[in-house]
Parts: sequence; C-alpha cells; structure tokens
Amino acid sequence: MRTTKLVSLALAAALALTLSGCGSNRDSSGSTTTGGANLGSDPVTSVAYVGSGTCIGCHEDFSWSAAEVDKYLVGKHVVHSTHVAATSEALCLSCHDPIGDGPTLEGLIDPADVPAGGLAAVGCENCHGAGGEHFGVGPIPSATPDFNACGQCHNSRWTTEMPSHITYHPEGNNILADYVASPHTKIHTGAPCSKCHTDEGARQYKDYDTFESLVTVTEVENPSPIQCRTCHDPHNPGKLLENEQTSGRGASLKVVASAEYATCTNCHQRHDAQIGAAVSKLPGSTSSDGASGDLIYHAARYSRVIASTHFDDPETTNVVEGYTMDPANERSCRDCHNVHAADITINEQWAESGHGGDIIAIKKQAVADAGLTDHDWAAVDIYRKAGVAAADNAFVHYDWDAANRQSCQQCHTSTGFKNYAADPANYDAANNDFSALVGWSKDATTGAITPSGQNEMLYCWACHSNNAGDLRVKAAVTAGYTYNSLPIDFPDVGSSNTCLVCHSARGNASDVPVSTSGYGASHHGIAGAILFSNLTHVGGEYVGLDYSKPSYFEHDILGTPADDATGNTDAGPCAVCHMNGAAGQPDHTFAVVEKDAAGVVVGLNSEACINCHTGAHGAALTTTDLVAGDGTAAAAAAFLEEESLGYQQAGQLLKDTLNQANGQTNYTGGVVAAATGTDNDHRAFQNSLIPGNDAGGYAHNRYYVKRLLFDSIDWLDNGVLDGSITIDVALYPEAVAWLRGDTVTGVASRP
Repeated sequence: MRTTKLVSLALAAALALTLSGCGSNRDSSGSTTTGGANLGSDPVTSVAYVGSGTCIGCHEDFSWSAAEVDKYLVGKHVVHSTHVAATSEALCLSCHDPIGDGPTLEGLIDPADVPAGGLAAVGCENCHGAGGEHFGVGPIPSATPDFNACGQCHNSRWTTEMPSHITYHPEGNNILADYVASPHTKIHTGAPCSKCHTDEGARQYKDYDTFESLVTVTEVENPSPIQCRTCHDPHNPGKLLENEQTSGRGASLKVVASAEYATCTNCHQRHDAQIGAAVSKLPGSTSSDGASGDLIYHAARYSRVIASTHFDDPETTNVVEGYTMDPANERSCRDCHNVHAADITINEQWAESGHGGDIIAIKKQAVADAGLTDHDWAAVDIYRKAGVAAADNAFVHYDWDAANRQSCQQCHTSTGFKNYAADPANYDAANNDFSALVGWSKDATTGAITPSGQNEMLYCWACHSNNAGDLRVKAAVTAGYTYNSLPIDFPDVGSSNTCLVCHSARGNASDVPVSTSGYGASHHGIAGAILFSNLTHVGGEYVGLDYSKPSYFEHDILGTPADDATGNTDAGPCAVCHMNGAAGQPDHTFAVVEKDAAGVVVGLNSEACINCHTGAHGAALTTTDLVAGDGTAAAAAAFLEEESLGYQQAGQLLKDTLNQANGQTNYTGGVVAAATGTDNDHRAFQNSLIPGNDAGGYAHNRYYVKRLLFDSIDWLDNGVLDGSITIDVALYPEAVAWLRGDTVTGVASRP
C-alpha cells in the first residue's frame, strides 16, 4: 500500500510539472510566446485569468484539440481587422479583447494580421470562463459554451453604446434577442426530429441526407436547441456546419452550393427538390408525414420545406411558381432572411404584394380549391406548382432576361435594379448577369444571350443591401426622361427615393410633339410621376390650362422634414403611406387599402391617411369623424371605394368618347387612336391610359388626374376647351359624382 501511494504521488508531481509548462509555446521563428500575466480575475468568481497563450500551450499538443487550436488562430475571433487593435478605446475592447490577452497570441499568427497597435482578440476565457483553476485537471466554468456566451457581445448594446458599429456590421445588431425569440429555440425530441430540432443531433447527423439514413437516427440525450454553435464553428465562426460544394476541376471548377446554402438546406432541404409519387413513412409512424422524391421528410408539410416557394420551374415559361434561388451565392439565405430571427413575417408580406406577384395567396387558394390542408401529401405538389400567370403580373409578362428586354431589366428584374442602384450613371443593362437562372447563358465571343425559362420578381435583395433593411438607393433620383429638354430632378424623399427609380414613368405626354405611343408615353406604375406632376408633367397637359397643385396639397411632402402631420421626416411619401403597418412596423404588402375578392375597398390599412385627413378640406377619414358620420372605419373604406370607382369610370368615359363607343361621340366623328389627329387628340389618348397605369391616382394627386381626364373629355366633345362637359348620368353615375357634376343634368365644370 505504501509503495502504491508513493507511485501515485510521483505521478501527480510529474503531472504538475508537465502542466506547469502550459502557458509557453514557440512560434514559427522559435521565439517563446508566454501565457497571460497580470490579466486579472473574473469579477464574479475571483478566479484568475491565465490567457489564451496558456490555453494553447497545452491544447495544441492534444490530438482531440489541436485542430480546434488551428481553427481558432485563423478565425475571426483572432484575425478580425487591422482597425481594431490592443490600443483601441475601451468600449471596442470590451468585446474585441475583454481581458487584454490578444498580445499573447501575436507570435502565433501571420505578422501581417497584427495591427500596428497590437493584436486585439477574443480569448478562450471570454467564452469558456477563467482558467485559473483548470490547467487540464481542475474545473473550467463552461466547457461547452452556449448561445449566452455569444450573446455577451452579439446583442443590441451597440444601438445605444456605439451606433457607428452598426454601420460596419448592420446585420450584427440584436442577434441574441432575435435568436431567443426565434423558432430555432424550440426543441423537438424523438429519433428523426433530433437531426434538425436539436443542436447535438444537427451536428451528429449532418451527413444523414437520405430517408434510408434518417430512419437510423436515434434520439440524443440531454438535447439543447439549435443555436450559434450548431451552424457556426465556435472556434472559427466564419466556418459553417457544412462546407461549400463544388463540381468540376481545374479551370472548370465552380461552386454549386455555398456553405450557407448547404448549411440551411441540411434541414430546410433543397429549393429545387422534386416531389415523388407517394410518401414513405418512418417505421411504425402513424403520421401522414414522411419522405417523397427528393424530400427526406416533411413531404406532407408545404410550410416546412422551401421547395414549395423557392423554385420557379424553367419549363413553365408563362408561370412563376416561386423565388429563384442561386445556391452558389454565399448570401443565398441572408439576402432575404434574418437567419437568426427566422421570422418570415416580412417575407410573407412581400409574397402578398405586387412585387411578389401575390403568389402566396395564389398557392393557398390552389390548395383550398383542391380541398386539402398543410398536412396532406398531395398539397405539397399542388402548392409548389401553383404560381403567378403572365396575364396577372408584370414580372411574368415577358422573358425579362432576354436580350430584347434589356431596356426593361432595370425595373422588371432584381438583378437589373440592383445593378442600376449601385451605379445609376454607368449602368449598362448589357452587363446584367442572369447566370443564376437555369439555362441562361451569354456567349463569351459573340455576346449572344440564351434566355432562361425562369423569371425574377422584385426580391428583397433588389432594394435592400442587407437583411437589416438598408436600402441601395441613397440619394435623390433623376428621371430617365426630360421636360422641355431639361432634366427632372426629384427632391430627396429619403426611403421613398427607392420607389421613384421605377415608379416615376418613362416619359411624359406634355412635351411637343406629343407622344403617339399606343402603349403610353408614361408606361405603367407611374404613381411617383403623378405625385410629383409639377416636375414631371407626365400627363397630356393642355396648353394654357392650370395643372398646379392646390395650396393645401401635401402628399408630396409626407415623410419629409416639411411634414408636420405624420411625425415621420425621413421615409418619404411612398413609404409613409404604403408601409405604415401596425405598431409602426413597415408593411411589405404595400397595401394602403384592404380589398375583398371582388376588388372592392373594404378597409384602410395606413394610419397616415387618418392622421392627415381630419376634415379640414374634403372628407374626414378619422375613426371619430368619417365621411358618413357614423364613426366607423367601414365608412372611410366606402368613401375610398367611391373615389376609386369615380376615377375609373371617368377614365372609361374618356375611352368610350375616343372610340365612339357606348353611345358616346367625339368631335371628329370617328375613332381617335394613338397616332391620329392633332396634338390635343394625342393628349386625350395618352390621358385615357392613366387610370390603368396608376390605379391609385385618385389618391396620389387627385386634382391633377381629375383635370387631365376632364380636359380630355372637354376637348373631344366639341373640339374646344370651354370648361364644361355633359356626362350621361345613367351610364356614368360614379364619374358624375367624382367630377362633381349635376346629378340630374350631368353637367360638370372643370375641377
């Protein structure tokens, strides 16, 4: 027994001597790098810090941790940037080098990566806790740090403590709070669920990519939720769970799936996954869910797989079934998603907007029409195949990535808009690269383009440079056409500058000679041009008549410093009205009003309308003093519906007068077409297109569109602008009311 004790003491002494050497290491030049000295202690536990150099001195020699040391020394926690150094201000170092042991690592990394002011680094003990009692045998406060360790710095503190930090890392703010509120924190136990609903399972089973392998998954013990360390390598956070995937070799080597795409689709499954003819269920499962085709699970849950919304079938050229993804893009998911929050509220709003073709409503309706639900296998295939038809949305109307549509790509493709916004002065549509679309190619020698059967819509990354909401368009916009040969410079309207790039028209009908385009000089979606008509003169304005805005007209200054009604001074008029959602959150449906299935206005979404229209002039839209006097929101909706009907009916009256249809006649005795007659006839034709090109014109600039339509009818009825027209009350009652005509005689005077 005595001998055994002596041997044990000898071994312990030897181990102590060995461990006492931890903290020294030799760099590539042979110089000794020491561990931390005088680094202080943990303010809570009073345990001393030993420094990262000390940790590495031991762990670089262990087979199970040597690779982790190597990853750490090349990771962003050590090699961050040259503008953050050991001499930086204390607030920066509170996260970039909390205990000041960065200099102990300088001899272990490339000298070029050491800032002039010394290295600042996030050390081992910042995440694992003070190591003064560890030394290989004692306790370490946090052997496997969780998301709370990351949250010490990746939180919202920078909003108030150092706002400039957000400029450099716009997506790095509020990560902890976003994650804690996300569905990623929900643990689902059970054998197959462990792969995607636990941190341990996600890492252990990351290569289980087939249904056959999934059935062998076993439930993990003591599971924790999906978190930072699941998707990021803790020692090299720039490295993700999955590596990028490539094909080919040599000069033909190319990335086919970025690390981000591969990591996210490890659970969310591929965007182009095809559905099979039946579902294979897990052994013993009573659920309707299972595998089908390329889907290894959730083949009966269209809300759980991105293939139902993130793929546009290139074979169906007249339908867009979903968002077109570029798997090789290193931001393939972050371009549109805050991946830490995993909140798709804004994405679903976008899918209910014109920018997204209202595609989500179309898909849901297709499933409902089939009498199915989200738990039916057949519903996934129906949901995936349902899409936006060419007749319903401008983004499907043509093959926009084709060479003969390059002039349209600035506004009808995300790629074109992104490239234009990056450099308007030097934008060249011929340089737009759509190689992410299936089948698209450009001959390197001739420049000939082979278009794709897929089409882009206006995605998040077109307008936004990151998922924090930063906009690409930073300055005031100049229209792509002139008035009287002079440039049209719009005022700086903040966030709404983005909208004006495409909603400011492509020409006007006031310049002489007046346009004879049958398609319309202004083009479609001209709300911005109508709003700023005093600059654009977008309509066919008749010489000698007044089209200036009334003194009380303020729609064009909403959301600017001159706005004293909405309390918003940097969003601009478009965003203030079209993105004024509940609780002040931006609404990406862009819908000011709510409409029923028949297109009738049944509700008012924007608080901006209520804030301004209190009854000082025109109808009141407040919830206490509405046009009908009954104090209900329904009355405001009814008023707006009447305005819309009157506007559209006045437009139809003008068209009927041009075409001598529906009993209407014009002074020429024949049809007035786009290119026939005089300039005044051409103005009338161009103005007849305005209600179709700006359905909200009655709200954007009410008096301007009223005068354009009235003057056109006035000219056509007798070839003279005499300020009076007579409307058939029986055929056009809404137009009579909108133009303030006599309800019996139909006589109306110029607004």
